[in-house]
Amino acid sequence: MGSLPHCRDAAGIPRVLRLVQNTTVPSRVTTQHLRSNGFSEVHSPQLVGVLRGMKFIDQGGQPTEWWRQFRNGEPGGRVLETAVRGAYAPLFEALGEPTTHTDDQLAAAIRSRTSFNEGHVREVVQCF
Repeated sequence: MGSLPHCRDAAGIPRVLRLVQNTTVPSRVTTQHLRSNGFSEVHSPQLVGVLRGMKFIDQGGQPTEWWRQFRNGEPGGRVLETAVRGAYAPLFEALGEPTTHTDDQLAAAIRSRTSFNEGHVREVVQCF
C-alpha cells in the first residue's frame, strides 16, 4: 500500500487547504513556504506530505493542475473529493465509504494495510 497522508495536527489540513484557495500559486511548496504562512516548524513537513499525497503538489513541490483547479473553485468540491479518494484509496477499497465507520474500524483497516506504528495509525485516523 505504501503510505497514507497523515499529520499530528489534523486542524492544519483545513488551514492548508484555505491557503491553497486564498493565496497566489507559489512556484514551490516547501516547509519554509508553509512556515512563512503561519504553520509551525513541526507540522509543516507533514502538511507538505499531505499536499503531495493528495497530488496538489508534485514530488518537487510544484503545484499541480489539481492545486489550480481547487484554488479556482472547481464546482461541487470534485477536486477535493477526487484528491481524498486517491490519497486514501486503500481505505475506500477496504471499507467502501470510510466516513461511515468508527475510528476503531478505520484503525484496523490502516493496520492491516500498512506497517505504521500506532502513533501513525492514530494520525491517519485523525486526518481522515
